[in-house]
Amino acid sequence: MDPTLLGTPMPTPTAQKPTSAFPAKLVLIILAVIAVLVAGFMLLAAGSDNSGQLMQRVSARQATTLKLIADGQKNLSDDDLQKLNSELSLIMLSDSAHVQSEMTKAGIAKKMDKDIVAAEADSATFDKLATAKLNAQYDTTYRTTLGQKLESLSALLRELHDKTKSKSLKTTLAAEYKHLSGYIDQLEKLASN
Repeated sequence: MDPTLLGTPMPTPTAQKPTSAFPAKLVLIILAVIAVLVAGFMLLAAGSDNSGQLMQRVSARQATTLKLIADGQKNLSDDDLQKLNSELSLIMLSDSAHVQSEMTKAGIAKKMDKDIVAAEADSATFDKLATAKLNAQYDTTYRTTLGQKLESLSALLRELHDKTKSKSLKTTLAAEYKHLSGYIDQLEKLASN
């Protein structure tokens, strides 16, 4: 017998809870802060404007289209097509300058990717036009090629318009798209005459 209890009943042993270095409330607070941080980073990633490569593609495609138009100005013989080409040249130069301005605002103009520029150069089109000139079919080939280039540029403008968050860029792209749509329609009318 235990001499210290002196006739009193023996107490029932109770399990002692281990003491934690972090109380449950502190753990919950830490988990909540982590969840808020993760959600914040996800929102930032989803809300950021990742249209830089598309802007570069638009710029490079505009440059190639302008080069094509310059080639047409030297080689076209059809008066109506020459007139349309001259007007288009002025509009494209203006629209291209606006897009370049937006790229400069976004900090992209100085960082053109060489691979994008090379992919958009389209030397095959210029070879095709040179062959058409030798075969006295330049005007017809040019009209078709220019229509395809303008449609391709329009599609890229729509894609960038849908992906960018910049309101001023959206306005610039919408104006250029409207201009190109008008010239595509005029080219189709010339082809049907």
